Amino acid sequence: MQKTKLIDLLKSLSKTELRQFEKYLESQSRGKDDRELLLFRYLKKYAPDFQSNRLEKEKVAQKIFPKVKSNVKKLSYVISDLWKSLEDFIVQVMLSEQSFVKKNLLLEYYKKRKLDKFFFSQMEKLKDELQEDKVKSIDYYYQMFQISHLTYSHSSTSKQTTEIESLNNSMNYIDLFYVITKLKYSCEMINREQLLTDSYTIHLLDNILELTDKPPFKDNPIIDLYQRIIHSQKELKYEDLLTLKETFKSNYHRLSRMEQREVIIYITNNFFRLHQSKHKEALNDQFELYLFGLEKEIWLDEGFIYHLHFLNIFNTACMLRELDWAKQFIEDYGHLLHEEYQQNTTLLCLANISFRQENYEASLEFLREVAFSEIHFNIVAKNMTLKCYFELEDYEEALHDFLHAYTMYLKRNKTINDAVKKANINLIKFTRRILKERHVVQEGKEKLQTELAEINDVSARAWLKQKIDLLKN
Repeated sequence: MQKTKLIDLLKSLSKTELRQFEKYLESQSRGKDDRELLLFRYLKKYAPDFQSNRLEKEKVAQKIFPKVKSNVKKLSYVISDLWKSLEDFIVQVMLSEQSFVKKNLLLEYYKKRKLDKFFFSQMEKLKDELQEDKVKSIDYYYQMFQISHLTYSHSSTSKQTTEIESLNNSMNYIDLFYVITKLKYSCEMINREQLLTDSYTIHLLDNILELTDKPPFKDNPIIDLYQRIIHSQKELKYEDLLTLKETFKSNYHRLSRMEQREVIIYITNNFFRLHQSKHKEALNDQFELYLFGLEKEIWLDEGFIYHLHFLNIFNTACMLRELDWAKQFIEDYGHLLHEEYQQNTTLLCLANISFRQENYEASLEFLREVAFSEIHFNIVAKNMTLKCYFELEDYEEALHDFLHAYTMYLKRNKTINDAVKKANINLIKFTRRILKERHVVQEGKEKLQTELAEINDVSARAWLKQKIDLLKN
């Protein structure tokens, strides 16, 4: 039975939920011979892993139906029934966590049963609750639409009068929901296009952006925030990003926690793109936003910090030579990483600190133990390995081999964004040219300096500039 979908679903329950499910089955029980309850109690003994040879179907069937010959077939019926009961229980658990959904269902019941007094009383309470909430994210507008729609479709709402408030509200709220949702997912698509090889067609975006200057969209702070993000994604301007940063800091509380994380990622990504385009102050602004996110706990998701966000924050601090802060960051936040990523993330951070302290062999030791599946951080690790080999005198042959292997990795990997691929291939090309220049002056230091200054797409620009500046004339 270990490979059945019932076991998979039972594994997802916590200890508390397993106890609650048992009580739920007891409340539905048909007596002491209830096979569903018997089966669950037998399976529960092997939680949370549900790994035992006693869970083989024949053995389980013998336990539940000791006096029946064709008990395996009968067991399959009980498994099916228990699965349905478990699904019903999960729906109840989820519903208990969805305050609006419960109250909205109650509204629909009152409407259906023509309990008008209860309906309108509940409707006003629900509207007040939503409007008092500081968060005015996408869900808010959809929920307000649902209330307005129920009110307009109620039999007591006269359809013969003019200027029906619930009708106007229904249209306004659904318009606001659509426009904000369209802008939000457009931001995500554009962001993915810039980081990965994804390509999207975003229908009606230009029309939507035109609408943002008109009522009821013009004065909406969330619409203003998203449209500013899209403009910054399409055309990077430092002054616009500064305004966007302040707009976010003033309005972050209007967003849900998930939306806060999404928006701060878009803005920090744009500051980093500016940094890569040789803007001096952009990295400081990116770091300031990272600190703001830590202060407001935006980076925490159910008590954990995602390892990619952790590494971005840490690497930015290192790039700004805030090594003491970076070390303290590992101490303060390392335990908030998910267990499966904790070791690799910490190793990569320690490798970075060792590199910054010019302890290149120690850095390589840490890097050899790192095993990331994410492409972006594979590239971060490979770039650091490249720089370590370059700095060590006896590793030139290893560096040449590594540069060849790294080039093949970039060229063959079809999931890497073209701009990212180009920037890192350019890093490899400049590294090879600097290596040649160290031994025999060919192109000249000035030519390399000029080319590096003129090229836009290159990783580790500051490090390359430093290595070129150290070349002899």
